[in-house]
Amino acid sequence: MHPIALLGAALPAVLTFGWILVAPSMVPPTASALLIALATAVPLALWIRNHATLLLLGYALSAVAVASVLRVDVSLAGASPWSTAPPWTFVDLTEGALPDPPPRWLSARGYLHTATTLGEYDVPAGEHPDQSRPPVATLVPLLPKPEASALDPSAHVVIARVAELPTEAQDPLVLRGQTRPLPRDLLTTLVEVPADLPVHGVLLDTLSIPRPRDAWLALLAALLAIALAAICYTLARRP
Repeated sequence: MHPIALLGAALPAVLTFGWILVAPSMVPPTASALLIALATAVPLALWIRNHATLLLLGYALSAVAVASVLRVDVSLAGASPWSTAPPWTFVDLTEGALPDPPPRWLSARGYLHTATTLGEYDVPAGEHPDQSRPPVATLVPLLPKPEASALDPSAHVVIARVAELPTEAQDPLVLRGQTRPLPRDLLTTLVEVPADLPVHGVLLDTLSIPRPRDAWLALLAALLAIALAAICYTLARRP
């Protein structure tokens, strides 16, 4: 395996992974990452000059490696790739309020108020949601008590984003996910909040959780694709 071939095969995935580590909030979309792979393939084309089929196959495998690296980022859902400890902070809402600021990775226990929900639909631009189909996700309040009660102005109100509602929600549930601020208009749509009450909403996204196993599988797929791409480039270099 030629060192230049290995460098050309690995560079797109390495650059994409470096982008993820340096600027995790600005992860490149798949199209941009594939353009990175194409840009690094141009010098290889000048170096190889022959066997265009092997060159194109090597480029395709490099693109697969880039896509697999992006899949690693999706599977980690923003969690650190170096930490093996569970990121969850457990808070029992029935016994106390969320700390301020709320933890990024939250495991919360509370009561789902399924009487007030908001469906989230995948709607193309310029079209209306088809509510005859099941929603992609549902927003539902996760509150300290099973009955509606006055809100604590010093507490955060948790709104859970779930894939589907449980059939029975009388007992308290434990939900895990990543938290982020919730716009007040969404909060007031789901929970009755007086206009003068400075209550803050927190979205608990149960669909955004780290999946280390999927991340490792994607990383192995990226390494395999890099190795096969390097072999293609090495074979293409031969007369």
